[in-house]
Amino acid sequence: MLALGLALSACSAPTEPLDCCVDDAGDVLIEARGNEPFWNLTVFETRVELNRLSEEQQRFAWQQNDDGHYQLFISHGSGAVGSATFEEKVCRDSMTGMPYPKTAIVKLGEDSYHGCAGDPSELLTPGEWQITHVKGKDIAANVDVSINFGVNGEAFGNSGCNRFVGHYSYTGENFQLNQLASTRMACPSTQMDTETEVLEALGDVVLFDVNEDGALHLITHSGEYLRAILK
Repeated sequence: MLALGLALSACSAPTEPLDCCVDDAGDVLIEARGNEPFWNLTVFETRVELNRLSEEQQRFAWQQNDDGHYQLFISHGSGAVGSATFEEKVCRDSMTGMPYPKTAIVKLGEDSYHGCAGDPSELLTPGEWQITHVKGKDIAANVDVSINFGVNGEAFGNSGCNRFVGHYSYTGENFQLNQLASTRMACPSTQMDTETEVLEALGDVVLFDVNEDGALHLITHSGEYLRAILK
């Protein structure tokens, strides 16, 4: 479990002054967001930025405690003013259904915000996925269908007979597999029929999800899906 606490309540002050307002924020370490009302929190190397609907952006300095939690301070502040916790548990956007690898809770004074954190692609890239189900049917045990997702947006695998390559992309609302191309070998009819269904389904994917058992669902526009498990 990853617990990152952005301590935004009374805690001991840092031993060295922390500056939240340096010009160069550095790289993004993690980002969280939620709805109703909309909020977004970004942890940079040198500061944290909190955006809330109809409110001015707030910036905090931060430090990490020995227990892995983070504290946020206002500029050179004398104490923490709130908290945020990120847990390694799949979270789904409450409006779009897009899955994220972490859940997030941000507390600031009496206000509490619940949402999701991390990059959705982290759920896709741990290894090779064996596709076991397409369009309501199990794939025959002797037909190898698999897909891999690279960290730079590449997608590739075996569609039953031939190898395929392409790219994946996503926004906060949808997920797509684009520019799919494959080799053109001939195989027995069982493999070729499976391949046709798999490639058609992959080209129609609009969303993905990861179940509690770790299975990946690539969901098509019609609501049908390809089910895959990590090899």
